[in-house]
Amino acid sequence: MFGISQIGSLHRAACLLALAGIASCGIALPVANAGDDSVCETATGNCFIPHGQPGCDLLECCHLICNELAPVCCDEGWDSLCAGAAMEYCDTTFTCPGTDDCYEAHASPSCVKEDCCVAVCDQLPACCQIEWTEECAELAFDECPCGAPGSGDCFAANETHGCEDLECCSRVCGMDAFCCFAGWEETCVIEASQFCGVPACDLQCPADATPEAEVCGQEINAGCNADNPHDPKNPAFTPIGCGETFCGTVFADGPRDTDWYEITVTEPTALTWSAATEFPAALIIVEGHCDTRFGAVAEAFTSDCAPGEVTVCVQPGTYFLFLSSAIEERNLRAGIPCPSCAEDLNGDGLVGPFDLALLLGNWGPCPPGDDCPPDFTEDEVVGPLDLAILLDAWGPCGQPPGAIWGNDYIATLTCTPCGN
Repeated sequence: MFGISQIGSLHRAACLLALAGIASCGIALPVANAGDDSVCETATGNCFIPHGQPGCDLLECCHLICNELAPVCCDEGWDSLCAGAAMEYCDTTFTCPGTDDCYEAHASPSCVKEDCCVAVCDQLPACCQIEWTEECAELAFDECPCGAPGSGDCFAANETHGCEDLECCSRVCGMDAFCCFAGWEETCVIEASQFCGVPACDLQCPADATPEAEVCGQEINAGCNADNPHDPKNPAFTPIGCGETFCGTVFADGPRDTDWYEITVTEPTALTWSAATEFPAALIIVEGHCDTRFGAVAEAFTSDCAPGEVTVCVQPGTYFLFLSSAIEERNLRAGIPCPSCAEDLNGDGLVGPFDLALLLGNWGPCPPGDDCPPDFTEDEVVGPLDLAILLDAWGPCGQPPGAIWGNDYIATLTCTPCGN
């Protein structure tokens, strides 16, 4: 016959399988092990994290776990199995934001900063269901360092994560997460000095410029970063002539788009690679070959529509003109997502004639079981209401949440004789 502790072990094993979706947790147990769930009336430990004390602070959840799933959670202590069962079977819904400070404990649930409230309560739902405890406040400091009291001056290096100015901190950490998760070091100070308080800019492409042959989100002219940069069927370099101006886009949203242009000169030539950009950018003149050795001949950096340029005298040969998101200290891999909107059916960042044609081509009932992107109303029919939504969104898509900069640039290559 099994003893009480053995039954508890069996029950825990069954529940682990249940949480994995393999078996049922409801095995038959002797009455002696039914669990004393009266502790639920006075328990104070968080239901969603192990704390070692019997029971937990959400009465309904505590009764459910101890009566139906794992009585040992009220008999012996609330361990990782009990917390896992609570996350799986108890109500984890919550409402954000609240009305009180995220960084101070208070009797009401939730806190005033919505993104911080969600970040904390995703891990500790009780913070948004019962009260915002010291534990919730401590987690807020870890999860939401921007704007936290005592997190330090944004324009001075400190040992904390983030800094006190919410807008500046969010801007810097949006492009450089290191500053909020590793420490506000000297590079973060430089980034704050360069980019905080700088108004957004909006470049207008000159009428005589050549548009880059890729829409935002594509990586057609990725140059030496392409999988096969010298594939003649899919050239990874955009040819550019002396005096030519290109209007293009760059994105940095995890992946980082790099644009490479190519020119061949037959005599010593001073190449000037200049650009205005809606984002911080590196302008680099590159020589060499992707398959052997290549490197920068000269480089410069731009900042939020402030033009940058680099000039170098080169000997006859082929050279690459590189442009991508970066500051002098590091490459930027975030903060520059592509514009997006549901009505942009062909993914070019604009709601226009092509999207209208796609909607009209799908007019009528949606195919059963298939995606139906033009059905904006989600009523399984592409019809007049969907057409009205598309026409109302006509024009460029807006920047999605998390965007710090725009995507556009205007770049020009100028050639003059060396020595002039």
